[in-house]
Amino acid sequence: MKNIKYRLANLLGLNTDASLFEINHDEIQKTNLLFLQQISFTSGLIMLLLYLVSLVLPSIADLRMTYFMEFLVSAIIFVLTCVAFDALLPYSLVLTYFLTSVIMAYGAIAGIYQTPEGTATAFIVLISFLPMLIFDKQSHVLPFSVVLWLLFCGATFMLKDFKYSSFDILNSSAGLLMGILINAKIFKIRISGINSSRILARQTQVDELTGLPNYKKLLEDLSGKNDTRIAKSLCSLAIIDIDMFKEYNTKYGREMGDKCLRKIGNCMLKISDPGELIVYRYGGTSLVAVSLIHDYKGIQRVCQGLSVLIKGLNIEFQGTEEEKITVSCGYTDVVECECDEFEKLLDMAGEALQQARKDGGNCSVGYLQVKALKES
Repeated sequence: MKNIKYRLANLLGLNTDASLFEINHDEIQKTNLLFLQQISFTSGLIMLLLYLVSLVLPSIADLRMTYFMEFLVSAIIFVLTCVAFDALLPYSLVLTYFLTSVIMAYGAIAGIYQTPEGTATAFIVLISFLPMLIFDKQSHVLPFSVVLWLLFCGATFMLKDFKYSSFDILNSSAGLLMGILINAKIFKIRISGINSSRILARQTQVDELTGLPNYKKLLEDLSGKNDTRIAKSLCSLAIIDIDMFKEYNTKYGREMGDKCLRKIGNCMLKISDPGELIVYRYGGTSLVAVSLIHDYKGIQRVCQGLSVLIKGLNIEFQGTEEEKITVSCGYTDVVECECDEFEKLLDMAGEALQQARKDGGNCSVGYLQVKALKES
């Protein structure tokens, strides 16, 4: 029986790799919320126009309040998606299903059954397009479409003469089947496109050698170009540089140098946390640690911890004081250093790093120390 179901699903094109949905979950949420934003704007605009027309035409005056309520719901959802887009991402599907249900309910209230001998065209069109519009797992969206279809068939059967309701049932059944089959094809195309875009974006935002987010990603995050969360939550940052790496490359060779960077990159990936501390490849032998929770003293402790962590990798470097790879750090913060521009913060951390190198390396220096030295 299972084999027959699988073959039938495969024949209809309903089999999709479920892992693709999980892997691209964040991108799919954004796609759905953008769709919700567009559909709420469109439906709100249509309802507003119908409401204004109802003020002039007595024939549709009875539906005035229905138009207004539908406009109000659409307008609220549209405004929410504009002012709190990121916060609403986890609820994108719930809101999409809700607005779709409201539109379907409006279709019934607005008089689909006003003429018992007529065909409920608007309702049938919505049922046909619904599976294609909502970008969700097919195990979710298809049952939702079927439930709405059943409600529609039940309503038309009870409220119309059978010779007319039979047309509605037949047309809606054909429309639902068409929507499901087309949805299967569109879903695969859309999820494949999103997956390809995600892979391409990752390739352009991740440093190939260390696996860390690269310089381009650092600037995008700090400027809030694609996601404002990091830019808004930035508390402090530090630049970490490997001591005497040029000499290390000369002594052990380029291949060992790359191996060293990979080892440090893997270590930094393990301690990176999107909600607290994110480590980027800044370029050359430098990394940047961006903190969303640490103040000046906090980022100082982070630098000290990173220094101990990298020493603990025990990457051999004979001829140096520690006989292993060490790092120097320069750090700064938003409050104590009185700066909220990321370019200036990077410059401040860079100055502090230069001072750490002057002090012999294998240490951490804060910008306030550099500032005090300048003033003295």
